[in-house]
Amino acid sequence: MDIVGYAGILPYIYLAPDPDDRAIMSLQRFYGNRLSQMVRRQLILKGRSYLSDLVTEAAGDDRIVFHGAIPHADTIDFYRRVAVMVLPSVWNEPSPLPAYEAAACGLPIVSTSSGGIPEIVEHGRTGLLVARGDAKELALAISQVLEDPALGRAMGEAGRQRVIEWFTWDKSARRLADLIQNVSHARPNNCTLCRKAGKIFRERWRKASFLGTIK
Repeated sequence: MDIVGYAGILPYIYLAPDPDDRAIMSLQRFYGNRLSQMVRRQLILKGRSYLSDLVTEAAGDDRIVFHGAIPHADTIDFYRRVAVMVLPSVWNEPSPLPAYEAAACGLPIVSTSSGGIPEIVEHGRTGLLVARGDAKELALAISQVLEDPALGRAMGEAGRQRVIEWFTWDKSARRLADLIQNVSHARPNNCTLCRKAGKIFRERWRKASFLGTIK
């Protein structure tokens, strides 16, 4: 298992305790349940977080490799050498970039039915979606893909085609630019500003990820 990324500091609002949300409450073991605990755990201990604990617990297990932070351009090599992308988000991700990138690389995705993820991952077609915080269901979904290579390949191919049709930066930027221009036509006084905004968005976001190079 390749684990890529750094131990970041999360805004407290993301993990503010909510007794009615069991998935978020389960994160207390990693981050604590008070702002003071989060500050002590992530700042005073110089970035020490649950990831640091996992590295310690996995020491000596050659099956698990923690790569830490790597240049974004190098992530494509990791996508290309794995069999499945696992994105077990427990909070309502609005639009996670790794899901788009994994699909663009032809990977099946196992993720959660939260936030905007179901708009990216079509359950049963481009990947599998499970309930937030359900580790057993997550493990079963991962096993289902790994034990059926043909299913994984079919999902990966369908996911890549979906990205090409809908989610490249060029197409996403063009749709937003068109929307902005339509608004400008409805409100002539804002026409110049809207056109400039659309152009800036298109150019900047095409450079934000390798999604901008997909054909």
